[in-house]
Amino acid sequence: EGPRQRRRRAALRRVRRPRAMAIRSPARRPRRAGPRLAVFAGLGAAICHYSRPGPAYNVKGNWEGDPARLRGALKGDFAEVVDGLRPTIKTSGVKFSNKDVTLALDGSDDRFRLVAGYSKKLDNGAAVDFSMDNDKVWSATFTGRDSKLDITGAGDDFENLNWEATQSGAVDGVGDVTLRVNSDREVNVTIARDGLAKIAGANVDARVEASRSRGIRGRVAAQRKFKGGGEAQYSMENPIGNYDFAATKHRASGRMPFADGRLEAWAEGDAESQQGRAAYVRHAAGGEATASMTYRNGDVGYNVSFGRPLGGKASPVDAKGLVGLDEDGIWAGVVANKDFGHGWRGALDVAGRASLREQAERQARGSVKVANKLGWAELSQTTGQDPKLRMGYEFNA
Repeated sequence: EGPRQRRRRAALRRVRRPRAMAIRSPARRPRRAGPRLAVFAGLGAAICHYSRPGPAYNVKGNWEGDPARLRGALKGDFAEVVDGLRPTIKTSGVKFSNKDVTLALDGSDDRFRLVAGYSKKLDNGAAVDFSMDNDKVWSATFTGRDSKLDITGAGDDFENLNWEATQSGAVDGVGDVTLRVNSDREVNVTIARDGLAKIAGANVDARVEASRSRGIRGRVAAQRKFKGGGEAQYSMENPIGNYDFAATKHRASGRMPFADGRLEAWAEGDAESQQGRAAYVRHAAGGEATASMTYRNGDVGYNVSFGRPLGGKASPVDAKGLVGLDEDGIWAGVVANKDFGHGWRGALDVAGRASLREQAERQARGSVKVANKLGWAELSQTTGQDPKLRMGYEFNA
């Protein structure tokens, strides 16, 4: 082989090597691109999910104590306040879902748990749901058009499963029937019939619940509406397994327009205990006046009150005043709210009471609160007690 042939062969090798590398290099890249694309696709799906509106975390902390205890903070010692404002975190919205599969973080800083779930809709309106947490506690629900089966368990301990099966449907001439059977061998049948009868213009409904272990409970209810906006309701129900009429609980209520106002009343009880309230409410002098009387097991009370907004519609402060008289004395209060703008708002709540008895007692309480979207501070005091300062913060992320 002469020098000329050797130079030609070397030139051919220099030309072929780049071509060979050009052919092999694209062949390697597609094999590596698959996993990379899968990783980026998963990250993209997670980012898209987390960017959906709605809070995932709730973070809050608060401190409460005597305002004098803040003297240390004014001197640069923030240990007590900072320790009290340590955050507590609660989450229920950290969730990744992909069609039928869900992975969620739930709980608070005392104990977080990871929950995996599977949900699938089947034909004819049926569905199956399954979830399990990191403690291997699981639950499964099978739902049909008129039936449902709930099962709960832990790990592979199938001997101690808890389950309940429900079957419901409408039976002509009987009503809506629901059958419940559970793992404790409890059998429960409920029959409900709306519009059972119409007596004196009132619609009558009935409901009967029968339990194999506890007995039978029945309830009858009647409702009627009158011309002019009045209405009345009455019901009677026995405790399950107790058929003594003295134990039957009765409840009656009603309301009707009267003298430019309205009358409201309700009463309930059995042979041993009764309670009720009757009231007349009327708008007057730009506010609302209420006169009421209460009854509870022989004790009778009364309350006459009047409340109205303070200031006009153009007032920068939203305030309302209340004054009243009851069996314990005279009472009054003022509640005011102010929006300062830029997310800041303030609130004032002052109330007092004076007794009409021989040994007159006076009580008063007041609080001032300032808050924004991140935190709040409230100073309050009650008669006979030291002032109290509460500070805190809470936000959703």
